This record gives sequence, C-alpha cells and structure tokens, in this order.
Amino acid sequence: MKRPVILLAILALALALPAAAGNVNKSVRVDAGESVDKDLSTVNGQVRIGDGAIVRGDAETVNGGIEVGNDVQVDSLSTVNGGINIGENTKVEGDVETVNGPISIERGSSARAVGTVNGSLSLSGVDVRADVSTYNGDITLSDGTTVGGDVRILEAHRRSNNHRDRPLRITIEEGSVVEGDVIVEDDDLEVEVYLRGGSIGGEVRGAKVVEK
Repeated sequence: MKRPVILLAILALALALPAAAGNVNKSVRVDAGESVDKDLSTVNGQVRIGDGAIVRGDAETVNGGIEVGNDVQVDSLSTVNGGINIGENTKVEGDVETVNGPISIERGSSARAVGTVNGSLSLSGVDVRADVSTYNGDITLSDGTTVGGDVRILEAHRRSNNHRDRPLRITIEEGSVVEGDVIVEDDDLEVEVYLRGGSIGGEVRGAKVVEK
C-alpha cells in the first residue's frame, strides 16, 4: 500500500455510494453468525459486523466507523471519516483503509495491507501480508504482529499538520517483526522508531531509531 491510491480509492466512495439504493443515511448491520453475499455500503452511517459473520464482499462507508467482531470473514474494509475496529481472529482478504480515523486490530486477525491518511494504527498480534502505511499517524505493532512487507510513511503533497508538537512515532514491541524496511518518503516529516523488543528485517530509511 505504498501509493496514493488509498486516498483516491476511498474518496471515490463519496461519489459512488449515493447512487446505490437504500443505504445512504443508514447504518448497516450484519448479525452474529450471519452470512451475506454482497457488499455492505453506506454514506452517512456505521457498518457493524457481528461475531462469526461471513461477508463475501466489501464493507464501505463515507461518514461513519466500522466495527468488526471476532471470527469474522470479510473481503475488505474502508471508510473516509471514521475509525475501524477489528476484533480477534478475523480474516480480511484485502485491505483495511481509512482517510480520517484510526485503525485498531486485535490478536489473531489478518489482512493483506493496512493504511491510513490521518489516523493512528494499533496492531496487536496481527498478520499483515503486505505493507502498513500512513501519511500522518503513529504506528504501534505489538504482541507478535508480523508485517510481511514494509512500514511506510507516505509523502503528502500538501501536509496539513506541518507543525506537529512531536515526531511521528513507529513503535515495534516485543516479538513483533517488520520483514521489509521502514521507509519515510516525506523529507519534511520527523519520524522516530522505537524498537522495544521488536525487529526490522530490512533497513530504516528517513527515520531515527531512538530506542533499541
């Protein structure tokens, strides 16, 4: 997820979803244990997926958060203005993405890639097969999280928060591994890497390692 496509793709929801019937100003819910064979989409509303549910489609909203329980299967998750919280042992086949909002994923869950524009990422015991990325959010990897690709701080053409009160932080805690590199693409952003028992298989580029 090292491209600005994350922003373009999610913002495209704001144009595409109003044309969809029914769920413009409503929350969308899948009950525990339910199985659905369609995309879940809304504009102004939350998306909630209960424990053990199977969603053979994408879950998307523009103005709202996404709450996913334990032992869920879903194709992908994305929102523009809202956070995404994912419980334990949930499998996301594709990407988990937000523009303005944090992402939190719990132990035993997995995704192809995870990324935000403005929002923190907290991954606890998670398997990410590709990249973890953000433009302007702290990243915490804990409880044996594995990132199969890179951790990337992407370059913003117009950064709204040029005067941060502290550097952006990447924390890699005990047992967590970044198999690729830690890469800061934005020369104007100060980034600190805290290695608290975690490891990086590749290089650290554009960031300062302040704790080993």
